[in-house]
Amino acid sequence: MHETSMSQSILRVVLAELQRIDPPPLRLKRVRVVAGSPHPVVPDHVVSAWATEVQGTPAEGSVLELSIAPMRGRCTACGWQGEIAGFACGSCGSLDLEIEGVDTVRLEALEVEDAAGT
Repeated sequence: MHETSMSQSILRVVLAELQRIDPPPLRLKRVRVVAGSPHPVVPDHVVSAWATEVQGTPAEGSVLELSIAPMRGRCTACGWQGEIAGFACGSCGSLDLEIEGVDTVRLEALEVEDAAGT
């Protein structure tokens, strides 16, 4: 299941980032991740897999927020660049597009609780 492997990959990155925080946080509250569009996952399924994967780790109890970024690209026919809707150029309507960022997954933010309670 792609969603489980995606949540496992996100968890590895998150745990590595938590180790870099000095002083270490008391707990991880929230993780915000952005995936490129059209990404072949269902965000709700990744969030469900996250809840299982984090059990017994420093991320246990945290909430994963996964959003899908708008698809962007460049038209090879006219040179237009921007957000793509419906797989066609936003300027000339050509279908000859170079899609950007489809396979990207970016850790946007970690929300942690520190000793001061923030």
